[in-house]
Amino acid sequence: MESIRIARKGTALRDEEGKLLLVNEDNEAYIANEIVVYIWNVCDGKTLDELTKEIAEAMNRDTGEVKEALSELIGKLKEAKLVEYTAP
Repeated sequence: MESIRIARKGTALRDEEGKLLLVNEDNEAYIANEIVVYIWNVCDGKTLDELTKEIAEAMNRDTGEVKEALSELIGKLKEAKLVEYTAP
């Protein structure tokens, strides 16, 4: 998994009430907070290790603290068809 790249899919937007949404290619919308949208934005073309390092540095945390939660979030984004795994 470490050499597999994570590709962003869909789009981010705000609805008429100002809520952040991530919308997949099937036009299914998911309410997201700013942190999730930030992670979704920076993940395009990076490996999980690269993402973990970047997010840990941005949050001033150890990579060990971040990797499990980040991996879980990426899995949920994949289930929602908002990211896909690609070969290097």
